[in-house]
Amino acid sequence: MLSPRWKKVTRDITGNRARTILVIASIVVGIFAVGVVLHIRTIVISEMQTAYTESNAAHATIYAGGIDSDLLEVIRRMPQVAMVQGEKGASVTVEIAPDTWVPISIDAVPAEAEMTINKILLVDRLDGPDQRNVTASAWPGKDEILIERSALNATDALPPALAVGETLNLQRADGKYRTLTVSGFGYDANVPPSSFTGTASAFVDEDTFERLGGSSDYSAVALRVVGTDAQIADIEYVRAIADSVADKIEKSGVAVQRVQVFRPGRLPLQDLFDAISLILTPLGVLALVLGSFLVINTMSALMSQQTRQIGVMKAVGAKRAQVTRMYLGAVIIYSLLALAT
Repeated sequence: MLSPRWKKVTRDITGNRARTILVIASIVVGIFAVGVVLHIRTIVISEMQTAYTESNAAHATIYAGGIDSDLLEVIRRMPQVAMVQGEKGASVTVEIAPDTWVPISIDAVPAEAEMTINKILLVDRLDGPDQRNVTASAWPGKDEILIERSALNATDALPPALAVGETLNLQRADGKYRTLTVSGFGYDANVPPSSFTGTASAFVDEDTFERLGGSSDYSAVALRVVGTDAQIADIEYVRAIADSVADKIEKSGVAVQRVQVFRPGRLPLQDLFDAISLILTPLGVLALVLGSFLVINTMSALMSQQTRQIGVMKAVGAKRAQVTRMYLGAVIIYSLLALAT
């Protein structure tokens, strides 16, 4: 059984529904804004960092067309190089609807056990109810293709509702057509999501890559360097080794286009996430503060309207602490209703 003063608090909250909805909405907006920022910073980035670490990301990538397997072995024997992996990439088009073709980026990958750098992680679950037979995902074999999962969320990047086991029609640069079977979906933590680039990414074995018109030579070399944790964390140390590898490549007669050195331990899109957090954090805090001011103003106006009621309560023996607890209780109820929304 509620005491009379708490019955009054309940009537104040339920008696003016418009005011109650406005206060609850302001609190919800503030909490939601701050919660989204914290979710991005603590959960999303943490999960992406874990996947990035598991991928054994390259410390540097050297882009130079025409690198053969012999030159790759020469680089592998360099004492400063811990791991090296050749990379091949090509752009073809995929049919997403009858007579509708869009670009798709294709990378050649070795056997799963032989992939030591920038590993592709097979996924067994997708966001949302449509799982697209993802549990059957497997490493691509002959005439098969592994789709990077972010392409499923990109607009007009793949045929709608594409599932594991279905086929994709591809067109080479020379106009010839190839049909590949989707072996599964994977996650590449080292490339921007397709929703950012607008182009799907996919992976095939080296034989299939050449059937798609790709070169038998490597177009880039990904490497990890030898060193202590402190040395590897030093970008200048990594850059010096990458430059020495680039010099070795150029001395073999292959022109180096560029050398890309990654900041150790940082996600490829870390700067973007930092910028988003920098913008959203003050906005979220501001929304929460403005919501707090609205609650304060609402309670101040309510108390001004109820000056006579407060006087009557004091006249019959109510103490200042009891009146204060009543209105603080109303604020707490508003907050609980907002959290429950």
